[in-house]
Amino acid sequence: MTLHLHHLTGCAPTPLAHYLKALGLLRVVAEQTADAQVRGWWQDEHFCLLTTLGRAEFEHFLLATYAPTPWVSPWNKGSGFYKPNDPALGPLERSTALRLSPSARVSRPLAVPSRRSPQPMPPSVSSRPRPRPASA
Repeated sequence: MTLHLHHLTGCAPTPLAHYLKALGLLRVVAEQTADAQVRGWWQDEHFCLLTTLGRAEFEHFLLATYAPTPWVSPWNKGSGFYKPNDPALGPLERSTALRLSPSARVSRPLAVPSRRSPQPMPPSVSSRPRPRPASA
């Protein structure tokens, strides 16, 4: 088994977003590839990733097979849940990429009614026959 060391200079310990990006890469490589022994550490202000994936395999994983964790935050104004054909959420919902289908499945039920496909409404409670009280 050959190990490859990747120096990810775009993943620095600061700012926090870069730090979290490095931890996310370590997590997805461990979870979504056959390399459960992947290791990562900080060295000279950048993140190092030791994995069985070579450079070409690592790039292919990130560009073609990596499946983002489904996430939603419908309470955020720019989340894409408030406007039909939102430029951020629309492409995700229309994507035919299998790796993006879990995210699209999560987003559809949470969209505002104008974004969802019409669903038949169940009969309202008031239209159901009410039981008559028992006679004493």
